[in-house]
Amino acid sequence: MKINLHLIKEKRKSLGFTINQMSEFLGLSDSSQYWKREKGHYNFKVDELSALSEKLNIPFNDLFLSHSISKTEIEQKEQEVS
Repeated sequence: MKINLHLIKEKRKSLGFTINQMSEFLGLSDSSQYWKREKGHYNFKVDELSALSEKLNIPFNDLFLSHSISKTEIEQKEQEVS
């Protein structure tokens, strides 16, 4: 399954959290590590996803995209975040 990185980024921005703040929250050594995860260059670890779910108030299952989710459903979820 793929991670809904767009949802994570948009929710982080809407709540006013910086990349640096998120990096500190996850205990990463520098903000570039968080940035690389949010951009999809590196994968979030399961414990990081759990923490993101709580911090960003996103239901854990909504962090994942599956092939059965249509583009329309993704857009609706993104609009709910905004």
